[in-house]
Amino acid sequence: MHQNLYNPIKVEEFAFLCNMSLSTFQRKFKQTYGISPAKYIEQQRIEKAKLLLIKTNNTISSISFQLGYDTLSHFSKVFKKNNNISSSEFRKNLRNQSI
Repeated sequence: MHQNLYNPIKVEEFAFLCNMSLSTFQRKFKQTYGISPAKYIEQQRIEKAKLLLIKTNNTISSISFQLGYDTLSHFSKVFKKNNNISSSEFRKNLRNQSI
């Protein structure tokens, strides 16, 4: 799963790759990690996005596609939902702190 975490792959495809039904995969995943697979993927992608926003000068659009989001607007919505701040505000705040 970690090899494909940043590819635009759906939970259904992870289940198929594990040779499990979707419901079995979701149930076993939640038993192991205490979180749904979709939420886990989202959290991992957003943490990686924050790291890339801090450590690179890549555009936000580039970062979103690099992390497997189909559109910038979807990435922006998910980032803001998880951080209560937009990705551009996040980066701007970091730059202001380092000045």
